[in-house]
Amino acid sequence: MRLQQRPPSTRWIVWVALVWLVVGSFGAVEAAGVDMMLWVNSWPQAGIDAIQRAADLFAERHPEVNSVTVQPVSQSELLERLAVAVAGGSPPDAIALAAPLAQPALGGLLMPLNRFIEQSAVVDRADYPPFMLESLSFEGQEYGVPAIEAALGLLLVYNKDLFAEAGLPDRGPESLDELYEMHVKLTRWDPTGERLAQVGINPLDSMGGYYFPLIWGTVFDVEWYDPSTRQLDLMVFEPTLEYLKRIYDAPGYDLITGAGIGGWTGGLATGRLAMQINGSWIPGELTAFPDAGEFGYTWVPTLPRDKATSSSPWGLAIPINAARPNLSFELIEFFTTVEALQIVFDAVGWLNGNLSAIKELDVSAAPEIVPIIGMFNEADRFTAPPPMPILTDIYNVMSGRITPYLRGEADGRSILLTLQEEMQAKLDEAFRAAGR
Repeated sequence: MRLQQRPPSTRWIVWVALVWLVVGSFGAVEAAGVDMMLWVNSWPQAGIDAIQRAADLFAERHPEVNSVTVQPVSQSELLERLAVAVAGGSPPDAIALAAPLAQPALGGLLMPLNRFIEQSAVVDRADYPPFMLESLSFEGQEYGVPAIEAALGLLLVYNKDLFAEAGLPDRGPESLDELYEMHVKLTRWDPTGERLAQVGINPLDSMGGYYFPLIWGTVFDVEWYDPSTRQLDLMVFEPTLEYLKRIYDAPGYDLITGAGIGGWTGGLATGRLAMQINGSWIPGELTAFPDAGEFGYTWVPTLPRDKATSSSPWGLAIPINAARPNLSFELIEFFTTVEALQIVFDAVGWLNGNLSAIKELDVSAAPEIVPIIGMFNEADRFTAPPPMPILTDIYNVMSGRITPYLRGEADGRSILLTLQEEMQAKLDEAFRAAGR
């Protein structure tokens, strides 16, 4: 007897249709590619635009990537916003963070990159100064790769025109005493005699202010944090404060800071600031101010009179629970290449810390960078931010706390002692809260 075949039920037809709809939807998503997000510091717009161009090139090279959106975030808000994004399950694919990465690492916000680096055919640890890699690591784990802006943050920029007008030689000061003497000679009053028309140096401007312990710790060759004991020693900066007050007293703290010559690049662009402690990005950034004068770049004089420099590298990191960590690391790899470096360098003069890529860089647009690059090989000492989870707290307050002393209104030792006790307590609490 022949069995009669039953027609498919309506329920079965609907189920099959739904399956094909879902499968088709996944196929459409795959064909369209993924949209990636890269968080970076709120750098000048020219830098953001260059990073976006490099990110667009990465997307063009990767069929699975539809777009990479570069999202600038204020440096003071990066970690807080990252913590919120991680807690909400929607972190960016990659994030640029300034060294050290101890705080986000201790807080469980970042993915260790050791296995990615070890398997990478692009990122080679040998291409980077060891101190850079160490500053982006914490307790044996690597959390960031130097990229985008990771170069020298301690050099002296001087205005050659102002030096010539003052009868000074075309070179930087060779000692801290000579730096003071040049400052005095280069500082001039305006015709009213009420304010300054020109300033020799504002020591707490640019790198010397926010990065106070790193920069002045290097200049005076002092050890102010011991990671093995987790102990701070900010009292070692007493001689530094005395030296800075000597400079600000010629002719006065408020006169110098109120002369309208402040800013990372803007101070130099006024043509009224003779010297500034800044970084290797300055030659490129000054190309936007062709009327500012001609500048020289040299070592900042140090107490031991050696050649010392420092770096606070920005590293690209992958947030914990990022949706596509392998693809995220490919994006990081691309930003370490000479191709991405060239795009950013041509726009703002930044270096990415990759010494092999830097050797291949076309620097014809800013040839002044050549001797600065040479500092990597000529330095007697290199320093970088120590692996301290509360370093940002120290950065945020230290130069402001010492202002009353520089004005002659408070005792420097008392200020340092109070800051020492406060920051050591914060440091102890940070490790205790993380169960370390």
